[in-house]
Order: sequence, then structure tokens, then C-alpha cells
Amino acid sequence: MTLVDPAIAFVLNHSSVTSALIGPRTLQHLETQLPAADVTFEAGVLEPVISVTLRSPPSSSSRADLSAP
Repeated sequence: MTLVDPAIAFVLNHSSVTSALIGPRTLQHLETQLPAADVTFEAGVLEPVISVTLRSPPSSSSRADLSAP
């Protein structure tokens, strides 16, 4: 399994996602990404990942001022 497989599988298994655009550039990329459709996660594996994705990004006031010299 490559790093791409669980990433694609996460998207395919997320209840808010209706389709996944994987964007392979070559036939070889497509052939290596298609097995991700068959990846399944054990119960409880996705919940921590989903909880992270639901968090709001930090406000702009809490970020470092990158424009300062």
C-alpha cells in the first residue's frame, strides 16, 4: 500500500464526499491508484482523522505576521 491509497480511501469513505477526483497523469498512475477503491478501514480508524478535518483553521490574528521584516 502506498501513501496515496489511504488518502484516496479516506476521501471515498467520507460521508460528505460524493465523488473523488484523483487526477492521474499517466496510465501507470491510474493503475496504481485504482486499488485504493478497495481499501477499507477498521471501525474507529476514521473518527480521529475526521475530527481533525472538522476543526476550524486558526484565525488570522493568531498567525505570525509574515509581512514584517
